[in-house]
Amino acid sequence: MTRNSLHELNLKVEEELVFAKRCINCGLCIAVCPIVKTFGLMEFLGPRSINVSFTRDKTKFAYKNDVVFKCLACNACYEICPKKIPTGEITIYIKSKIIGAQK
Repeated sequence: MTRNSLHELNLKVEEELVFAKRCINCGLCIAVCPIVKTFGLMEFLGPRSINVSFTRDKTKFAYKNDVVFKCLACNACYEICPKKIPTGEITIYIKSKIIGAQK
């Protein structure tokens, strides 16, 4: 990922961070995530981990392809989330930045 694409990521991500920071760690998203249901928490820590990791260090998080690309962006987590965090939208945006930077 180039310095410019990280800068662009930081600009757009600020608005996504507003949503992600609302996570109250209730864990409801984990219960409905199809990837967690299929592969278990050892393979994918669930939508909550995306939001928590994303808010801690957004620049390093852009390199965590293994976490982001496991998310299907199916929005099952959004539907159950009491804070309505758009984790699917957040992961789609990050995926697009990672793919764009690799070209």
